Amino acid sequence: MNEKGKKGNVGGVLSRYLLVFVTVAVFIVLSIKLPESFPTFANVMTFLRESCAYCIVILGVTFVFNAGEMDISFADIAAFTCVFSAALTKTGMKADLTAVIVVAVSLGFGLLSGFLVSRFNLNSLIVTIAVTGMAKAIALIIGKGTNITATKDDTAVMYRLVQGSVGGIPTILIFTVILVVLLVLLQDKTRFGQYLYAMGDNRTAAEEAGIKTKRILLITFVLASLFAGFGGAVMMFKTSAGQPQMGSSLFLNSYTKIFLGALLVKLGKTNVVGTFVGTILMAMLTNGLAQIGTQAYVQQIITGILLVVGVVVTSVVQRHHENALKLES
Repeated sequence: MNEKGKKGNVGGVLSRYLLVFVTVAVFIVLSIKLPESFPTFANVMTFLRESCAYCIVILGVTFVFNAGEMDISFADIAAFTCVFSAALTKTGMKADLTAVIVVAVSLGFGLLSGFLVSRFNLNSLIVTIAVTGMAKAIALIIGKGTNITATKDDTAVMYRLVQGSVGGIPTILIFTVILVVLLVLLQDKTRFGQYLYAMGDNRTAAEEAGIKTKRILLITFVLASLFAGFGGAVMMFKTSAGQPQMGSSLFLNSYTKIFLGALLVKLGKTNVVGTFVGTILMAMLTNGLAQIGTQAYVQQIITGILLVVGVVVTSVVQRHHENALKLES
């Protein structure tokens, strides 16, 4: 292999796995800065556990981006299920049953968004802004504007899933990894996943190729609300409290993780593995900066910078791809 080919291969690896290299570098830097606390097994498991609920919330949104659409309702859908599940436990309802009910109810938001976007060709950003307002209002009404302390049941499957561990490894981490693997297979090894990418690249061409884009859009928004709803329930079982106003803080951090994920494997395209690694990176940074004693506003500045980096790289790559398609045609 000539020198040019070797450089090309190295550049390809760097571009495909940039986020992994960044994550490892951040871990090394924080380990050097905090050698006695940060790299310990207990602390690593702590921030990995912390990352899981957030990861579950945004896994479905990753598919929405794949299809070339926007969804900003996921954060407040998660807040809704978080406070609703806490409220239901206060009535004496079994904890596991509350999880099933709130996730089922959350699907209604996805059905509404998906129906309006797919059947009436409405702008997904506008539609999900409206759905966000609905979810946020209902959550505030249920919680009366304040957090609700849930009735805890340590014997419930959900509590054991969220707070338990196997050999020191959080059960929720094992569950999330399995979930990510299944979604990667759905995204990369099925027609559904390939159709999503095709729609994201060129919706008109996808429709001309016979892809039923309206049905896929509906399914995609339902998936997004499903994961957001389940993730919100996981957050409630993690803290034993319903937080009706957590959607605001969840939104910016979530978008940062999703766009950072576009720096892994499929450069410029959101993907499940990238979202997972991006979530771990953000949890690691939050954990390390908190131990250093960094002020909250500094963490928000760093989050904003990372979001800009992810958006810029994604936009540049997508524009390059679109120009290449135009030249080919």
